[in-house]
Amino acid sequence: MIFGYKPTTHGFVIENIYLKNLWEITGKVQKYPIGLQVKQGRPFAIRPIPFHKRPNASFGDVEDFVKAVYEARKMFPLEGAIAPGIWLEKVLEALVK
Repeated sequence: MIFGYKPTTHGFVIENIYLKNLWEITGKVQKYPIGLQVKQGRPFAIRPIPFHKRPNASFGDVEDFVKAVYEARKMFPLEGAIAPGIWLEKVLEALVK
């Protein structure tokens, strides 16, 4: 649930309420396969896109989102973590169930 709001003198006014899945508020960016906040060469957070202004810029479905996360995992390997290819296989398998 995401609130679109406008500040006022005495607080704020809620202008919109959005019920979105994660893949509906994230998308590809120029530098990375998914919007990322990167600090000291490591991903720190997944960043949303302005989905309310550019609805076609978000991922079309959960599978597109998962594949973008996979591509980001290949860019930023985690020592001791499950290999990106195995991770992708397991996640896509779980989505089918």
